[in-house]
Parts: sequence; structure tokens; C-alpha cells
Amino acid sequence: MRLRVALAPPLRPTRVTSTDLADAVSRAGGLLAPHLGRDLEIAQLVPWTTATARDSADGLLLELLQTIGRGDADIVVGLVPPPPANRRGLVVARSPRASGSTAYEEGYIALIAGGSLREIHPLLAHELGHLFGAIHVGDQRSLMHARVSGREIDSLNAELIALHCDRRFAATTFPLVEERREAARVLYLRALQTERAGAARARILAARIDIEAGRYAGAIEALEPLAGGRPPDLDAAVPLAIALRRSRRYGDALRLYERILTARPNDHRVHYNRGIALSHQGDTGAAVVAYERALGLAPDFQPALANLGEVQAERGRAREAIALLERAVALDPADLGARANLGYAHLAAGDFEAAHAAVAYVLDRDPASANAHNTLGMLREAGGDRAGALRAFRRAIELDPAYADPLLNLAQLHLDAGEPEAAEPLARRALELRPSLAAARVILGRVLLRAERWEDAAREFERALDQHPGLAAAHGELGHARLMMGDAARAIGHCRRAIELDPGSANAHLILAHALLASEQLDAARDAYLRVLEIGPPNGVAHHNLAVIHFRSGEVERAWEHALRALALGIEPAADFVFELERATGRAWPRPG
Repeated sequence: MRLRVALAPPLRPTRVTSTDLADAVSRAGGLLAPHLGRDLEIAQLVPWTTATARDSADGLLLELLQTIGRGDADIVVGLVPPPPANRRGLVVARSPRASGSTAYEEGYIALIAGGSLREIHPLLAHELGHLFGAIHVGDQRSLMHARVSGREIDSLNAELIALHCDRRFAATTFPLVEERREAARVLYLRALQTERAGAARARILAARIDIEAGRYAGAIEALEPLAGGRPPDLDAAVPLAIALRRSRRYGDALRLYERILTARPNDHRVHYNRGIALSHQGDTGAAVVAYERALGLAPDFQPALANLGEVQAERGRAREAIALLERAVALDPADLGARANLGYAHLAAGDFEAAHAAVAYVLDRDPASANAHNTLGMLREAGGDRAGALRAFRRAIELDPAYADPLLNLAQLHLDAGEPEAAEPLARRALELRPSLAAARVILGRVLLRAERWEDAAREFERALDQHPGLAAAHGELGHARLMMGDAARAIGHCRRAIELDPGSANAHLILAHALLASEQLDAARDAYLRVLEIGPPNGVAHHNLAVIHFRSGEVERAWEHALRALALGIEPAADFVFELERATGRAWPRPG
């Protein structure tokens, strides 16, 4: 395994330092080798000028995570040296007790050395043991005793380290490979019965495995006593908040994140996780602020870059999303989720070639990526391949039945095909999965409009606007529902708001034109219909109603012209209107045959 070692001043990457550290790493590897089965080597020594929390290993670890990237190494180790000596070789300040702190999931270690660099190998081996799933034990002969009093690994931790021997080192993936998680969980539960020293850590790690397995209720039950203590165990509170969030208890999760941030205001990981909860709750604006706060603390924190890019793509800010997701992919080329979201961002920006390339890359390496299949469906739909889009959306749903986006896309596809009865259960299922998803309420409202259930449709659009007041499509469709309910004045207001938010929405302009016509505002209606035709595509209804407006204004030639265009687009004017046109122009209306 390759280590990237960050050295705080006055240490510098020199030949002497390299020799001492190489010796320490070799000796630490020797202590772990019988159980780990992997060698350790220093890949790179780098200066660590931002190490300020020199009296706290936990504080140093947070600074390390925020300022030192992994590079091409597996593990990052930050090292604060012992206090400097005077000319006589005497320590000029009291040496702090050697200590360390480990970020198990991220693969980072911070060490405060209490003696010479050559002698840090037991502490380094101890913290590396934590990185490979080991916990504190009461046996003083064990290297994993809290005071690092022994030089051998006890049998329980030997088994745990062996299970973690090929663990993953990436912030976006859980350390343990899936097939070994249950075996590790059994060992942690055994430790709860026999090892008081490591009981809390064992409970947290067992609960973390439960969270990955989707057993949220059990994880919450295990973690709440620790996180609810005075003071709370913050290492337990963070996974508890994740379990609450994944259980869709977003309010409880957000309240817990606020408690955590009171104690850890500068922890970028907490701001990031809070952003996820806010996004799922439907507050994308606040989620963006949370992700940006995380990136302000740790500019290269790849998960926050990836999630912020995804949210910005969903908000229609495709160019911003592309820039963020390209950075995320560059930092972690193995993050296929970020690359799939990059494909969606390219699609939203209209760059179909780049979107296809990103999706093909993901599916070539992970054919079971529901995210990539969903974007592939949108690409096929945009290319006019409805059958291909149906297959891709259905495949995404098959791979991840709890993924709301392909359910919505499939519902919209059925709706566009005039199949509201097929669209409705899909939209309702998406809402069950993500009640805060305003887009799902818009699609359900459209289904209800097709069924002429005007009041039910209006309620769905209003709920969508409660969740997302700036959703242009909801304003436009609510205008449609209000118009059909006979309230043209309110319809006009909602359509004008939709156009403010999305000036290029032909649908909002069309509904506005209908409402203005119903209100006898002929000039304004004419201008709105002309705007519909300007935006495109050709619209037979707009041409038909322009014909009516021009006729009523005495402009019979223009009325005749628009009526013919409406006919060419499949809109047949009423017989009495055709009669009036023929009489006014002296022309014969074209008849079939």
C-alpha cells in the first residue's frame, strides 16, 4: 500500500527525514504484515503548512482531510513532529503525549509524534489498524490497546484486519467489500459482549454496516443512545444522521446535523451530508449553500463537487454543473456516478455527443448503473427513439426500484403518447419515494389535466409550488388548470409568472394566449400566439385562434392565411367559421378530394 505522508513544519521532505520515516513505516508494516498481507511504502512526502491544531489529533485530522489530497496513494498520513530542541538538545516545550486519529472511511491518519520519527512505528501501526477496522481492546499486550502498550495484534482485531485487507480507499465508497461486511459485523457484535474498551466503536462500526445494508431501524436503535448522551458521541451522531436521512426522516436528520455543527462548525463532511438531506427534502437552494460551505472548507472534496454538480444540473444550470462534475471526475476517475451525472449535464446543455460518450463510458464499466440507463433513455427520447427510451427507463427502474427519476421520465413518455392511465401510477410511485419532488407533482398534475380533473390537478400544481416556488412548469400548468376552471384572471397571473421564470416556454405562452382570448383581450392574445409561433414548433391551435382574432378585427386576409396554416397542421376550423371566411373573402375553402 502506498502512503502519502504530509509533514508539518519544522519537518521537511529531506534525505534524513525520508530515511527515518521509511524505517518507521517498514517497522509498522512488519507489525501488521501477518494479518494484513500487504506491504507498506511511502509514495510521496509533501509539506503540510496548514497544520495548526497541534494539540488535538482530531483537529489535525480534519485539517488533513481538508488540505491534503490523496494523489495516487492509498492512504494519507499527516505528521506533526515533536517540539523543537534547543542547542543543547533539550526540549524547549513540554512534549505532548503521542496520539493519533483516523478517518476510517476516507483512509486518512493524523499523528502527533511524541518522540523521534524512528519510534513512531507502534502508533502508526495502531492507527493503521483502525483504518483496517480494528477497535480498542482491554488486553494491554495488544497493539490495539488504547495506550498502544503491546506489540502484537489480538485475535479479534487480527480477524477484522484480515477482512479489511483489500478495503477500498475512496470517499465515495464504503471501505469493506460487500461480501465481507456481515462477517465483520458479527465480530463487532461479539466485541460488544467481551471488550468494554472498544464497545462504543464496535457498536458504531456494526451500525455503519447495517446502514449500508439498508437496515436503518436497527442502526438508529443502536446509535441513538450514544448520540443522545451528554456530551453526545459525535462519531455516532454522524452515521445516525445518515440513517435518519436514508429512512426519509429528513427533519430529524437536519436537527441532528445542526447539533453536530454546533460542536464541529468547520467539518466539511457534516455540511456535505446536511446538503444531501436538504436536497432530498426538496430545498435545493439550501442544499447548494450547504455543498458550497463544504467546498469552502475543503475545495477538493470530491463528493461535494459531484453532488453540487448534480443539483445544479437538476436546477437547469447545465454549464455550472458540467464544470463541477468535470472537476469531480478528474479527482476520482473511478466515480461512475459523477460521470453518469456529467452525461445528464451535457444532455441538459444540448451536447448530445458528449452525453452519449459519458453514458457509454459508465455502462461499459458498470452495465447495472441505473443512473446511466436513465440518461440513456432521455437521450433516446430526444433522438425520437421512443421504443429505445422505454427500454432504457424500464431497465433503470428494474435495476433500482427506489430511483424516482426514471419513474417520472417513463410517466412523461406515456403522457406524451396519450396514455395517462399508464402514467398516473408511475408518478404516484415516484411521489411515494420522494414526496418532496416537485417535478413528480407536476407530472401527476398533467395526468389529472388529461383526465379533466381540473381541481385535483390544480392542487398538485399548488403543492409543487409550495415545495418549489420558482418552478416555471408548475406555474404554467396551474394557469392551464385555472383556465379550465373558468378563472381566466388567475390563469393569466400564473402564466405571466411562468414566462418570467422561463421566457422560452411555448406552453406557458400558449396558455396565456388562451386565457387572454377568454378575457376578450384580443391584442394581447394575438401577441401571445405570435410569440408561441416564434418560439416554435408550428402550432395549429395558435394559427386557428389567430385566424379568429384577425377575423374579429376585420383583417380577413390574415385570418384566411392563418386558417389555411391551421388546416395544414391538422386543425379543422368549425363549419360556421369557414362559411364566414368564404363569404368575407369570396374564396372557396379547400375541400378534401
